[in-house]
This record gives sequence, structure tokens and C-alpha cells, in this order.
Amino acid sequence: MKKDDDVDRRPKLGQTGKFPDGSLCDGDEGEATFAVYVDTRLSVVSIDFGTPITWLGLTVEDAKKMAEVLGKAADTLGLLLASRATDSLN
Repeated sequence: MKKDDDVDRRPKLGQTGKFPDGSLCDGDEGEATFAVYVDTRLSVVSIDFGTPITWLGLTVEDAKKMAEVLGKAADTLGLLLASRATDSLN
């Protein structure tokens, strides 16, 4: 598989131009896709919106989904960091 094929399979980040719940206010730029990354080098969970985001409005269901995704990423980061600390002791 060529490296370019991998890039084509990554989700497009940023505004989609869609308003799945209608426009919330005059400044609403619509739906945005994002990616969550676990960065063990910096010991952080990163959220990449692919574009500057001024504000974020979420339905109850979407807020719970985002919290779940962030919680799982935080758990993964914690396990990876704990494993690294254990490995350094051995």
C-alpha cells in the first residue's frame, strides 16, 4: 500500500458545511469533524478540529459521546504512561 493511500483514508477534519441540528445562532459555522489523539511524548490527549474553533455547541447526546471518547483516550494514555513508568523501573 502506498503512503498516499493512507492519507486518503484519514477523515477530513474541520467544517463540513452541514447543520445537522439547524443553525444555533448568527455565528454558527456548522458541523465540524475532529480527531482525538493520545500523545505519550507530551502526556496529553489532543483534540484536532482541523481549523480554529471559537465555540462549540453540543446536544446532550453528542456531549456524552465526546465525553466518552475523551474518557477512553485519557484511560489509554494513563495505561500507556503507567506501562512506561513500570518498564523504566525494570
